[in-house]
Amino acid sequence: MTISPLPLQAGPAYPEWDPMPRPPRRLASWFALLFVGAAGIVAVVGAGTVFGARYAVRTDVCEALDLGLIGAALGRPDLSAAAASGPGDVDAATSRPERLCRFTVAQPDGTRRALGTVTVTWYDNAFMGKFSYETRLAQSDRPASQESAPVELTGLGDRAFTHLDDGAGGVQFRAAALDSNLMVDLRVAVTAGDPAWNAGQAGTAFTALTGAIRASLPRLR
Repeated sequence: MTISPLPLQAGPAYPEWDPMPRPPRRLASWFALLFVGAAGIVAVVGAGTVFGARYAVRTDVCEALDLGLIGAALGRPDLSAAAASGPGDVDAATSRPERLCRFTVAQPDGTRRALGTVTVTWYDNAFMGKFSYETRLAQSDRPASQESAPVELTGLGDRAFTHLDDGAGGVQFRAAALDSNLMVDLRVAVTAGDPAWNAGQAGTAFTALTGAIRASLPRLR
């Protein structure tokens, strides 16, 4: 018996597969756009913070300083500083514009009790100011026998530190602050044996110095 093969039958042809179009992913596109925009804003703000300059050079720096807290702590509420440098002076290390202001406080008998200096330096931008700040901080962090290490602070400008030098001839209190492109370096030297301003009560002096810088910064803009 011979078995004949079944004839092949042509099946129905499958139509060409045509997937449905996907809806546009608008939400993802919006998120991507927001991310790019936010990154651009952060970059611009960051560049403005690093390379910006909030302070312009001025000639009336000494008159603009607010030394009220230092004067009150030293018994001179009307304390003010006088210019000790000309408007064309520059910082010897950086060749940037700089002004030096000086003030003195006398004892009742006329002898000197305290001598203070305020050095104000302007830099091209905040980046150059930070470089100078780090240099000053490193230079003060070389304690001699009677010096203490500098103490960095928060809440005063962009960067700030205090430093105490307790020598045989007296005590020098120092507070320095960088805000954007402006550096304010305030120092007060007091004769040895002062009952109020001494190494054992340094907190009183540093409160006055940092308060004076904080009050002066808005006046220097």
